[in-house]
Amino acid sequence: MDKNAPAYPNPPALLERIVEILKRHHLMTVATLRSDGWPQATIVNYAPDGLRLYFVVSTQSQKLSNLRRDQRVSIAIGGAIEGPPVGLSMAARVGEVSDLGQISALNDKLWTEQRGEGFTPHPTTPGSVLLVAEPIIVSLIDYDGPKAWPRLFKVEPDWRLVPISQPNHDLPEARS
Repeated sequence: MDKNAPAYPNPPALLERIVEILKRHHLMTVATLRSDGWPQATIVNYAPDGLRLYFVVSTQSQKLSNLRRDQRVSIAIGGAIEGPPVGLSMAARVGEVSDLGQISALNDKLWTEQRGEGFTPHPTTPGSVLLVAEPIIVSLIDYDGPKAWPRLFKVEPDWRLVPISQPNHDLPEARS
């Protein structure tokens, strides 16, 4: 832990809070980089699995073309459903899911959790690709409580959250 980082509740409690926010919402804004260097932001449905976020795009979409060229994305999730605003901002890497068993399992999970009706297109829709976003950096914006400040974390490969000092917003080296 960075000795200059502010004292926050312990990371496991924050991980639970982040997962709770991910489960509460179903839409996220994904920003990719176009070939001309300009960002492209679009809203998509997502299904969380811990910190992993699954979403579906068209095989003909600019988003997929952008991601095949550069897997880095920025993601924003949140809003004020009830009570104070809470949300997440993430830096993530996105990859295509091609394992048919994994795609089928996710489709089954969506229908079991009753998110299936609102989740379109489905992972098995013809002409679509299932993608998974794996976060590298997570910023928790939580105005629900006495210490309502953004909390910035690096996500380790084993899903541990490591606080990043707030005054310096330079991102650490992203894992490959």
